[in-house]
Amino acid sequence: MPQIKPSSLEYYAQLKQHFVKILLSAAFIPLILIGGILYYHFSATLKENSLHYVENLVRDHQNGIDSFLIERLSDLKALSKSHTIDYLVQGDHLSEAFNILQGEYGTFTELGVIDAAGNHVAYVGPYKLLGRNYKDAPWFKEVMEQGEYVSDVFLGLRRVPHIIMAVKRVENGRTWILRTTLDIAKFSDLVEGIRIGKTVDAFIVNTEGILQTRPRSGGDLLEKSDFLPGKYAQGIRLEEKKDELGTRFIYAYTWLQNRNWCLVVRQDLREVYAALRHVNYVIIPIFIGGSFFIVFAAIFTTRQLASRIEKTDREKDMLNEQLLQSGKLAAIGELAAGIAHEINNPLAIIGEEAGWMKDLLKKEALKCSPKVTEFEDSISQIELQARRCRQITHNLLAFARKLEPKMESVSLNDLIEDVIKLVEREARVNDIIMTRNFYHELPTVWTDASELRQVFLNLINNAMDAIGRKGGITITTRLGLDSVCAEVADTGHGIAREDLDKIFLPFFTTKAPGKGTGLGLAISYSVIEKLGGRITVNSAEGKGTTFSVCLPLGRKG
Repeated sequence: MPQIKPSSLEYYAQLKQHFVKILLSAAFIPLILIGGILYYHFSATLKENSLHYVENLVRDHQNGIDSFLIERLSDLKALSKSHTIDYLVQGDHLSEAFNILQGEYGTFTELGVIDAAGNHVAYVGPYKLLGRNYKDAPWFKEVMEQGEYVSDVFLGLRRVPHIIMAVKRVENGRTWILRTTLDIAKFSDLVEGIRIGKTVDAFIVNTEGILQTRPRSGGDLLEKSDFLPGKYAQGIRLEEKKDELGTRFIYAYTWLQNRNWCLVVRQDLREVYAALRHVNYVIIPIFIGGSFFIVFAAIFTTRQLASRIEKTDREKDMLNEQLLQSGKLAAIGELAAGIAHEINNPLAIIGEEAGWMKDLLKKEALKCSPKVTEFEDSISQIELQARRCRQITHNLLAFARKLEPKMESVSLNDLIEDVIKLVEREARVNDIIMTRNFYHELPTVWTDASELRQVFLNLINNAMDAIGRKGGITITTRLGLDSVCAEVADTGHGIAREDLDKIFLPFFTTKAPGKGTGLGLAISYSVIEKLGGRITVNSAEGKGTTFSVCLPLGRKG
């Protein structure tokens, strides 16, 4: 890469500084202005949404409590209309009716029938109330006038806090009342069931501020509440109040449908606005972190620009090197073609002479020689090796001049077995175990057997070089969807990740200097691609290497 002049270095340094200033100004000025405006509106909206969230939860809880009371009153009405007073007061009929109610809802503690004179004529429950008279009780007068009644929490004759429900029925001129008592504990659980935070507290007060359920924050049934709701009004009201410790609370209250009870939900204001407080805790670190990020991004961008220029120069040099190597490869190809032609001539003479020698051995004078068998074996070996040399020169010509392959039907298993036999002796000498994992029902492929044999010979030789001594090579064949594949896996030292993308490039080798030309895998890649297949590699340092060769099924003409 050419050296940059000092004046150029100074220019780029000034350009970087100027670019950083522009980036920082363009980022920080709008960030501060827009961020301040957005924070103001966001905090106001977040407060409003937090209060709306509390209102919606209180409204849902109010509807749940109202529905509970209305449903229990409806259950009592349905029971009074489905049976006559004469039926309920006889035998265990009232007890059976109570068991049905209790089994279905589990919220009642007793059930009784009261006649028009206020006498308790039938009763099922834990207290001795049968025969009691309620004609002077306020609830009795109320139900006789209104037809139904839900009481506040009161002590009554039993001196235990309870809530009663009563309905009046007129039956053939006879008036009677069916009365029940709600389980105060389960009703309190229902009221306290709202869960919107750790500090939330829900309770019910009557019009005089008397507690109808027990608050978790303190106080007992029938005590005066610290919070007194205003007059009856529809909707949900919100008030802020401080306790004796100075803690600020939000009170959300709403009147239930019977208008005698007010549902009050109290929550620490800090918890209500927890989301806003969280924003306040987070926004400063985010702003600081964002500022650092902007500064870093500005510096990083300028450095990336310089790095890209340097990378462009490196890529240009690499391209020039590849062009030079391509020229070398072309020259070597032409040289190989010439050498192949020169070698073919003596090979032809050797083949002819071997044939002539074989003919001589057939004559009577030589047939009786004790060495005739050895001569015949030697001549056959000469012919075999001459044919192999001719095939090698043919491959060189094919690579250099891109000759068309000689296609035929080939059994991949048999071809690989032939290659293994060529190298198996050398493998045994180096304590390398050759493992065959062949798929025996593998169909034949239409390919050039000679070129394919050279590919696998090269792959197996490379695997043996990678292992050195004491290791294993596993050759696996398998059937794909539209191809047959073979894998050559070794237990060698593997290939570095940065070298995997260059492994099939001409003149690239991972072997020690003088150990390889860098052409074997390049030629193998070219051969497999020419045969319509594909060759891939999977490797990791220290874990060995696997080369996969896949060839298409079917004859191609």
